[in-house]
Amino acid sequence: ELRVTTVRAPVDPREPSDEDGEEARQPWDRYCLEHGVRRALVSAEAGHGKSTLMRWVTWRMATVAAERLRGSRCGIGEVEVPFFFRCRDLEDVQGTGLRPLEDSMAQALKLLLPEVTGDHEELLVGLLTGPQALIIWDALDEATSPLALSERLQNFAASFPGPRIHLTSRTRDLTPFRWPAHDDGTAYLHLAPFDERSLRSFIHAWGEIAGAPERSERLIDSLLGCGALQDIAVIPLYAVLA
Repeated sequence: ELRVTTVRAPVDPREPSDEDGEEARQPWDRYCLEHGVRRALVSAEAGHGKSTLMRWVTWRMATVAAERLRGSRCGIGEVEVPFFFRCRDLEDVQGTGLRPLEDSMAQALKLLLPEVTGDHEELLVGLLTGPQALIIWDALDEATSPLALSERLQNFAASFPGPRIHLTSRTRDLTPFRWPAHDDGTAYLHLAPFDERSLRSFIHAWGEIAGAPERSERLIDSLLGCGALQDIAVIPLYAVLA
C-alpha cells in the first residue's frame, strides 16, 4: 500500500504538499482505478520510491501483455502496452528540446513486440489515439532543461489525449508542468514518507521475500527504538538499506 495525497495545481514548492488533500492508503493500480486517474503527476522527494513504483508498473503491465499475446489469439489491440522513458533521455544533446517521442515509442515497440507482424507505425498510431498505451516519463527533475522539456511534454499530452500518462519528479521541480486544461482524469499526487504502519508493512514484506519473516519484528523494533534510525527509516530507500 502507498500513502498517496492529492495536491493542488499549480504546485507551490513553498507550501507543504502533504496537507493539500486527503490521504489514501491503496495499491497504485487500485487508487488510479477508483479515483478515475488517467494522467498523474507524481511528486516525492529523493528516495521515496517514484522510479521504483513506475518501473514496477511497467514491468507488471509488460508481463501481462506478453503472456496474453504469447501462444494465443489475442490481438495487440486487446492488451495494454507500457512505455517507460527517463526524461533526460528524451532531450537532445544540448538539453534544449525533446527527441521525437513518436520515434522513441516506435523503437520501443520493435523491442517489446518483435513477434508482431505488420507496420509498427500503423500500430503506434493506434496506440497513440486509443486508451491502450501507458506512457511513463520518469524524473523530470533530472532533465537538463525541465522548463523546455515540460512545455514539449505538455504539447504531446494535448496532442494525444488517448494514452494514459504518468510523470514523476521531485516536489520542488514540479512547477513548470501542467496537464492540459481539457484533460479528464488528471491528478497531481504526492507520495508521502513512511509512517509506522507503512514501515511495518514494508519490512514484513521484505522479510517474506527474503525467507526470514522472524527477523522482521526485530528489525522494526531496532528502527523504531532508535531516534536517529527512525528519522531516516521514513524514506523507503533508507529502509531498504537498513
